[in-house]
Amino acid sequence: MHRIDLNERPAAFHPQAFAAMAALALLLTLSACGGPQERKAQYRAKAQDYIQAGNFPKARVALRNVLKIDPKDAEAFFLMAQVEERKRTGATRSPTTNRSSSSCRTIRRR
Repeated sequence: MHRIDLNERPAAFHPQAFAAMAALALLLTLSACGGPQERKAQYRAKAQDYIQAGNFPKARVALRNVLKIDPKDAEAFFLMAQVEERKRTGATRSPTTNRSSSSCRTIRRR
């Protein structure tokens, strides 16, 4: 039976190369994450794209992510109110259509 010596290094192991690879991996990990402001801007842009496309549930999720990063973001609250208003009134109808349809109702008298 062959014993494995844990202190024995493979012939191709170079401490400098290992340190360089570890530093590169750390650098790539940190640069991929971005800061909070960058993530907030990305979520806000996604939310605006979703609003334009009429995908209000995804817009709401993106705006919640913005508000998790910055709970006092006024623009995110404004966009969230727009999403909720469009959800409440119906996304396919315009505000003028809503007004005209409600004013044209006939009132039945008894």
